[in-house]
Amino acid sequence: MRITRIRCRVNEIIVYLTYLNVPYFLLYIIPVYLALCD
Repeated sequence: MRITRIRCRVNEIIVYLTYLNVPYFLLYIIPVYLALCD
């Protein structure tokens, strides 16, 4: 399986959230974001 097109930059999002050290409840947004992008 080739992943040539990545609509969502999950890596950047995770790094960004980690850098900001956001509360854990904000992490629940990630699955929702992935669902919207999918």
